[in-house]
Amino acid sequence: MAGDGVTTRLQKNVIFLQQEFQKMQWEISQMDGKIDVRLETYLQGFKNDFKGEIKPELQTLRSELHGLFEQYFGSLIVPSNVATQDRGKGVMGSRPPPPGFPPKSPPNTSQPSVIMSFPNSSNQEKVVRWGCPCFDGTRFRAWWSKLEQYF
Repeated sequence: MAGDGVTTRLQKNVIFLQQEFQKMQWEISQMDGKIDVRLETYLQGFKNDFKGEIKPELQTLRSELHGLFEQYFGSLIVPSNVATQDRGKGVMGSRPPPPGFPPKSPPNTSQPSVIMSFPNSSNQEKVVRWGCPCFDGTRFRAWWSKLEQYF
């Protein structure tokens, strides 16, 4: 009988410890959920604060860079053989290009010429013209060999 009492007491202790363990697991899962919510809230607030501080600075930097590029390079790119045309109301034709950028050339041009002007030290602009070939989908190696001279 003495052995039965020890076994019963050990079983009661094991059951008690199992219940305590389950209770601790439940509390940990509750705390984990609370931590996740708090962390998500904190990160969202940090993200919003960061965006609020950085976005105006990026816009200022973008406008300064645009001004510097215009100052040093003048008109950046002007296609010589592209006439301005109405492209309809498609996805690409519905929005005009941003200021300082030329309209996009149609995809069927075989060799567009690009004129870039660079101011030099004597306040005269140096004009560079490139006639870079466009890939038409055939004879890749021939196109590539013509293109390599520009690099």
